[in-house]
Amino acid sequence: MKRIVMIAVGAVVILILLLLYIGQISVANKSEKEKEALQAKYERLVKEKQENGLTQDETKTFSFIEGVLTTLYEYDNDNYVDRFKKLKGKVSEDILTKISGSSSPQAPKIPIESSVEDIKVYRDISRKTGIGALVQIKTKYTVDGRETEPKTYFYRVVVRKNEGNLLMTEFESLGELSPVNET
Repeated sequence: MKRIVMIAVGAVVILILLLLYIGQISVANKSEKEKEALQAKYERLVKEKQENGLTQDETKTFSFIEGVLTTLYEYDNDNYVDRFKKLKGKVSEDILTKISGSSSPQAPKIPIESSVEDIKVYRDISRKTGIGALVQIKTKYTVDGRETEPKTYFYRVVVRKNEGNLLMTEFESLGELSPVNET
């Protein structure tokens, strides 16, 4: 009888060890597949960066910068003041105070309109924190029905992640390009 119990206990122990071994092989195979998937993703991202020179984060950040500047520079009498509310949470409080402080707190009485004709964003590799960019923006203004010549402005900006969201933390005007027509 003891012998039968010993054989049964031995068989159960062998069965448990066999199940543990099979489980370990299964986990190892799953880990290998995850490693291969991560390697493929890494290689795809490296190839993408080589193709367009930008990482996925940089591309997303550049779109964010274009959105912020479009919000700031595309306006008319109806959304002249509201555009600053739309920028809240996208630019730092310091920047928001500066750009809204340089504008009138009310929409002008005469009809105005500003439209963005072109935005170009270039990577500023001199920045060590955040993603720095140099921005060229071309706008056209209409004041009381009269169109002005397009104006081109240059900015240096820095965008950082803040609690998972992008936030413009630096916004520096580098000046305006004023073409001179000589006749």
